[in-house]
Amino acid sequence: MNKFIDLWKKKKKNEIKVLVEKHGKLKAKAFPGRAAILIKLLDLSENEIEAVYEKSGSPKINNYVPGTRIPIKSDTELNLKELNIIINFAWHISKEIRNYLEADGFEGEVIDIL
Repeated sequence: MNKFIDLWKKKKKNEIKVLVEKHGKLKAKAFPGRAAILIKLLDLSENEIEAVYEKSGSPKINNYVPGTRIPIKSDTELNLKELNIIINFAWHISKEIRNYLEADGFEGEVIDIL
């Protein structure tokens, strides 16, 4: 199991590094609490992730991802039509998140955190 986790961490950290170099700080969608573990394992911060966006009305809005300074903002602040890439922290409901984003006009690439 440790070997699998180490390999995932190495590949995903490198993938995010390349994306940040190409696109700048990344925007992310959805923050289930369990994603905090993956964010910590990848040592992600506000240097890589600009913000995480949640559905309007979520009690998570105006807080930070635990253990980071990554803000959690409302989807109303996210212009999906201007984005070409977004990180999905809700990997366990990937299809639902993709459908939600597409319904709001997103045509870019969704990268699942796991």
